[in-house]
Amino acid sequence: MTNTPEGWYADPDRPGSTRWWDGAAWGPTAPPPQATAQTGVTGSLGAASLAVGVVAVLSSVVLDGPITLLLAGIGLVLAVLGAVAARRTSGLASGAWIAGIALNGSALLWVLLRFVA
Repeated sequence: MTNTPEGWYADPDRPGSTRWWDGAAWGPTAPPPQATAQTGVTGSLGAASLAVGVVAVLSSVVLDGPITLLLAGIGLVLAVLGAVAARRTSGLASGAWIAGIALNGSALLWVLLRFVA
């Protein structure tokens, strides 16, 4: 008999996965994947990028210049972070980061074209 308390531990039969130890024997199943916490982070980054993108597009219509460039830059960074987080978890946990790239990229392109013209 061991003194190891019950809980989730590394599965001795399947490296890289976990399994329930009841204090005396290994349980029959592994826990569900922990993707929900990461999906929340991914979705939050995508949603933030989308929100900043909407503001950046609106500000590109009303205002020109540094404010729009700053907003679009921040939005693009958030969108890229959302894409990286999505790829690490489940491929595409949230499509909001795609819309964030599109909106922020459009606002950035709009302002740059207006400066050049």
